[in-house]
Amino acid sequence: MFRLICLALLSLAGSAFARRHIVSGSHAKECDFPHIAFVLISKATGTFACGGSLIDSTHVVTAAHCVDSGVEGVDVFFGSLDKQQMPHRISASSFTRHRHYDGDNKITVLNDVAVLTLSKPIPFSRCLKPIKLAKPGDRFVGNCHIAGWGKTGQHGSSSVKLLHATVPVLTEKQCSRYAGGLEAQHICAGQLTKNGKTTCQGDSGGPLMCYRASDNQLVLAGIVSYGWTCTEGLSVFARVSHFNNWINSNV
Repeated sequence: MFRLICLALLSLAGSAFARRHIVSGSHAKECDFPHIAFVLISKATGTFACGGSLIDSTHVVTAAHCVDSGVEGVDVFFGSLDKQQMPHRISASSFTRHRHYDGDNKITVLNDVAVLTLSKPIPFSRCLKPIKLAKPGDRFVGNCHIAGWGKTGQHGSSSVKLLHATVPVLTEKQCSRYAGGLEAQHICAGQLTKNGKTTCQGDSGGPLMCYRASDNQLVLAGIVSYGWTCTEGLSVFARVSHFNNWINSNV
């Protein structure tokens, strides 16, 4: 069993988190993922980056471990594939972390979901608009999509341009080769080959996007939660359909 690592990217040298982003991905095209957000979290000890998903004009869904303690400020960036040239920067006026979030479990991470409330509405456009949440009972067809600005591998650097990859959802049996303590609140995805397509550190809180069987619409199916060394070809996500009611009650 590999050491469990939440997939946030710390800017501090010597952090307890290994620095890790989309592995074996390719550059996204303009407007491919109009809901994706780059989230910058400030603490007394430094800053670090996560991903997020716009779900309406004033709310972004991300991982609870991105805002777990000591947060002094959160800025959310939208509207570009280049994280250094974002046209929209909006601070979060508040955030709500799941009250039962547990990131200290040595086997798994539980309730890894949070909602950021923006200080002002984001203006929608063709390339900037929200994504719908997966609902309880939703089934998915085909492969799913992951995207982020994290690292490209265990020893890779973080990406300035948004990267994406297409990955299959994995069964619990496939995922349990690496992950213990899996529950209904988890969903696993990745290529499941050495250095195969998966998320890596810096992608925390970002989206797993899947096609809903009922209408073939791309919906937010998962939130990047944790992985291991970025070489296993899979990561574990918080299952959005499981947290749909919680998210909707906190927006």
